[in-house]
Parts: sequence; structure tokens; C-alpha cells
Amino acid sequence: MDITILHLAGWRDDGPLRTVIVEDELGGLPVLRATYRRAYAGPFAWPLITAVLAGARDAARRRPIDLVHAHVYTAAFPTAIAAARLRVPLVVTEHSTVFLDNDPGILSRRWDLMARLAFNRASVVAAVSPALEAAIHHVAPSARTAVIPNAVRSDMFHPRSAAPPLGRDRIRLVTTCLLVAQKRVDLLITAVAALAARGHDVELDIVGDGPLRRDLEAQARRDGVVVRFHGLLPKPAVADRLRRADAFVIASDFETFCVAAVEALACGTPVVATRCGGPEQFVTPEVGRLVPRGDATALATAIEELHAEGLARGGFARADIARSVEGFRPAAVRRAIMSAYGTALSPRR
Repeated sequence: MDITILHLAGWRDDGPLRTVIVEDELGGLPVLRATYRRAYAGPFAWPLITAVLAGARDAARRRPIDLVHAHVYTAAFPTAIAAARLRVPLVVTEHSTVFLDNDPGILSRRWDLMARLAFNRASVVAAVSPALEAAIHHVAPSARTAVIPNAVRSDMFHPRSAAPPLGRDRIRLVTTCLLVAQKRVDLLITAVAALAARGHDVELDIVGDGPLRRDLEAQARRDGVVVRFHGLLPKPAVADRLRRADAFVIASDFETFCVAAVEALACGTPVVATRCGGPEQFVTPEVGRLVPRGDATALATAIEELHAEGLARGGFARADIARSVEGFRPAAVRRAIMSAYGTALSPRR
């Protein structure tokens, strides 16, 4: 399949209202980069739309275009116009949390209308989870949707050949996330403190950074718990941390998918997660626990019970846990995308 990437590269403070800058290579694929002036950025900004149209025309000169695929609703509206001008089908992949009820963010009327028009125009809207698919139908009830998850790299996130022994006297926890309010790392630290108060020797490794780091470090000191902040780490180092943990924990208020939790499962590490949208798709009793949002006591109890279950079994069956997310490996996701393309290219009945 011949693919050309049109990258909406962002805005400029000066220069032409729209321009296609260069063609370069990204993983062997040609990339067209389109920019537009900052003052004209927005859902109905014609300079942004003309930037997309110019890029689409330039791509069409190089080879015939059969289909266009937009990522996220903010790019979907101008791409829908380009698809109509080119008379080809449109596929949209959506993974924004703004459509979830749990997300306090609210779409403006203009953005809501833009998303509705794009979703209804698309031949397929690919949501990354069933929760997001349901939320999209609230915006565009007649949209033709499919669930296509995010992909997790097979070459990096996988179990060790020899799994580390489960810590009998210590519970080793890990989380990887941005340190922002949505992720509720404060709740996780409170749960760790509750486990310590119950007599457990527990430690938490936090991989990630963000504006709340200082506040969270101060909370950990106040609570007197063992919490290590590692900041941002390369992916191989993240995978290594996941493999060495007894459990991965995500305490978010809302997620459309949660790639970090799937990466943990792919490494054979069980997951404790809040019912925040995405994890309900893949966190089953066989691989972890789901708890209500905003409940530190329930989070602590789930971690405690999961650890006790692992001890009773003589350790977790990490290879089985990893197999539970085979559907999120690149080959499986590629098949799902190709199926969506087939649907989009088939004549409508």
C-alpha cells in the first residue's frame, strides 16, 4: 500500500497563510508538512482548510489517492473537506478524552459542530475503545464506527524469559503517566499510605513528569511512604521497570484507552485500574482488578488482594497475562485498520 503523510505541522507567527514546506522521509514514507498562521488556527479557519487542500492536491499529483485517514477530530473537519473535493472516502481515528462524560472539558459549539460534521461524513470512525465509541455516538448518533485499539510494540514490551519472583515481604508497584490532575497520582500515593498503615512493606516507582511533580513529592514525604520519581525514561527502561514490578497501577479519572496499562500487561505484569473508560476493555479478573474512580481505599484493597492471590498461586502466570493483549500487537491492529479501509472503499448499500 502506498501511503503519503500530510502533517499539519502547526502555526507560524508570520509568513504565508498556508504553505506546504517540504517532502521528506519518515520510516520510508513521504511526508508533506503544512503550516498556517497562528491567528487563523481554529476549526473553521479557511487558511487551515486550504493548507490541507493544498497538501492533498500535492499528494494527488504524486500518485492517485484512494482514501484519506485523519487522526483526531481537530484535523478531521478540514480533512473531510479535502476528501469531498478528492471524491474519496474518509476514515477518522479518534482517541480524545473530551468526548467522555468523565472528562470535565467541554467542546465549544463550533468544535462540537465540526466533530459532528466530520464523524457523519466519515465512512468509518475508529474509536480506540468501546467507551469512546459509545461517547462518539452521543455526538454523532448515525456515525459508522469501529473499535480499533492503539498498538503496543511487540519488540519492546514482552515478558522476561524468567519472571522475577513475587516479593513476599514487599509489594512493588509501578505507574507510568504524565503527572497531571487527570491521572490522580495523588490518589495512588494515598492508597500506598493506606497499605503501609495496614502493615505492608510497599514501594512505588513513578515514571513520568509533569506540573504536579513537586506537589506529589511533597505528599509522599508527608505520608512517609517509599515513592521514587524517575521522570521521563526511554522506552526500554520503562519496559524493564514494568517487568520488575508486582503490579502496575493506574488511578485516572478518565482514559480513552491507556496505552501504559496495556504495555504493563504485555510485559506480563498484572494491572489494577480505575473504571475510567479505557481499562474496562482489557483489565479482566484473570489479569488484574478494576475499582471505582476516586476511591483510595478500594484501590489499596485491590492491590492487597491481587498480591495475596499472586502469593497463593506461587507467582503470576506472566506469559498468560501477556497473551491477553495479543489483539493490541501491531499485526492485529494493522489487520483491523485494513478491514476499516475495506469497509470505507466498498460501495455503500
